Parts: sequence; C-alpha cells; structure tokens
Amino acid sequence: MTLKDIFKFERLNTMSINVYGIENGQVLPLRLTDDKKEKSISYTYKIHAIHSLGHFAWIKNIVFVMLVSLCLESSCNAKAAYNNNDSLCCNVLLLLGRI
Repeated sequence: MTLKDIFKFERLNTMSINVYGIENGQVLPLRLTDDKKEKSISYTYKIHAIHSLGHFAWIKNIVFVMLVSLCLESSCNAKAAYNNNDSLCCNVLLLLGRI
C-alpha cells in the first residue's frame, strides 16, 4: 500500500487514517484525513533508502509520539533532569534513556 491508496482503504473500511513521518526527531504530517470517522487510526510511514519501498507502522498513542518529538528538541540534560524533577521533557528523556 502507498500513501495514494489510503483514501480508498479509508472508504472501504469506514475509518479515518492519518499518516505521519518522523525526520530528524520531528513528527511531520504526511497525510491528514479530510473525513473524520468514529474509528480513527494513525501510522508512521518510512521509505526504505535502498529499496524505495514504504513501510507503515501503527501509532498507538500519537500524543506520546509528539511529546517525545518535542522533548528530543529540548535543551534538557542529565544535570537539569536531576535538579528539576518537575520538567516533563526531562522525565520523558530519562525514561527513554536519552540523557
């Protein structure tokens, strides 16, 4: 399936589908649905560099993905994380082992 096929898949399965790409730690919308349905799902889409084939992966929690993307851009470091436990991004990055 390609990004072009999503519209047909949505229509046949009565669901709305949003597709995001992740580049340089940022979540970027590649395709946002025009017709919001009761059942809505989100995927990431990655094109393989060698084969030029695309791969979709289901996103269970888009809010968490966007939070991680935002936090990866933050200036949080290990010292700041331990001195300021209320920093949400620092805590997320600590959980992910990024600092």
